[in-house]
Amino acid sequence: MLAQEAKNSTPPKRGVSIKVKLLLLLILLPTIALSLYFSLAVRLFESDKIAYIFDSSAAVSKTLASQTSAELQSLASLVKPLLENYPRSEKDFKQVAGDIFVKNKGITWMTGFTRSEDGEMKAETSVSSDGTTDLVHPKELIDNLVTAACDTGFALKPVAVPETQNINIYFAVCNAADQSASPHAIVALTQNQDVFNGFKRHTIYSSYLVSKNGNQILGPSGKSIEDFSYWAFFSSIQGRNNPSGTMDTTSPDGRRLLASYSRVGFSDYVVLSLIERKSALLAAETLFWKSLIFLLAIVSFSLIISVFASNTLTVTIRDLAQATKVI
Repeated sequence: MLAQEAKNSTPPKRGVSIKVKLLLLLILLPTIALSLYFSLAVRLFESDKIAYIFDSSAAVSKTLASQTSAELQSLASLVKPLLENYPRSEKDFKQVAGDIFVKNKGITWMTGFTRSEDGEMKAETSVSSDGTTDLVHPKELIDNLVTAACDTGFALKPVAVPETQNINIYFAVCNAADQSASPHAIVALTQNQDVFNGFKRHTIYSSYLVSKNGNQILGPSGKSIEDFSYWAFFSSIQGRNNPSGTMDTTSPDGRRLLASYSRVGFSDYVVLSLIERKSALLAAETLFWKSLIFLLAIVSFSLIISVFASNTLTVTIRDLAQATKVI
C-alpha cells in the first residue's frame, strides 16, 4: 500500500514547455527562410558577376588581339620590300632599307638572312638608320627570332634597354611559306611602342601576348610570368580550334583565375587576359558580409519579437487551462 502511494505521489515527467516550443518555432521559421534566401541571393550575384567578368575580359582580349594583329601586320609590311626579290646586292639592300628608314622613323636597324648550304640561316648585309655599324645586338635572340619566323612567318621579341624606360622591339619576317623561293628572313629593330602599350597598361586585367610554345612575348609591367607552357589551361587552349573563349582555371601556384583568350590571327600568337577570382568577386564578398550582418540583425529582432509573442500566447493558454480546472 505504501509503495503504491509512493508511486502515485511521484510527480509526472515534464517535457519541453509550450512556451519554449513556440519560441523556437517563431525563431527558426524566419531564420531558415532568410538563410535560404541569403544563400540563393549570394550565389546568384556571384554567378552574374563571373558572367560579367567573362564578358568583359573576352572583350578586352578580342580588342587587344585585333589591335595586335593590325600592329604586327603593319610591322611586317614595312620590311616586305626588302624581302621581295631577295637576296639583293649590298648596294641595293641599303638603298631599299634607306627608303624604309625615311618613311618609318621607328625602325632603326635591319639585317638580311639567307639559308646557307648547311641549312642554317646566316646573316648577310646589315644597315642602321644613322649609318653606325658598332651597335651590338643580341645574337642568340636574333637567331631564335629567325628560327621562329621561318616556322610561323613572323616573330617578335621586346628587349628592355638597361637603365632606361625604353623597350627595343626586335621582329623577324620570313618567306619560308613560299615554296617557290629559298628561305630568307629580315630582322629589324624598332622603338615603336604602339604594339607594346596595350599590354603594359595597368588595368584590372593582366594581358599577355603568348606564342604557341607558351613563351610570353608581351606583358604588363612588373609581372613575372614568362612561361605559360606548364599551365594546364594553356594546353587546353592549344587543343581547341575556337578563335576565342573563357575559362575558370587555377595557376600552377594555386591561385584561382578567370581567364579569357583570343587568337591574334597573325603568326601563332594568342592574347591572354587574366584576373584573380578573389579580386573579381570582391563585390560579392562585400555583399556576403553585409547580408550576413543584415541576417543577424533580422534574427535578433525576430528573437525579441518571438519572446514577447510566446509570452502573450502562453499566458492566454495558461489562463484557459486554469479556467478549465476550475470548471
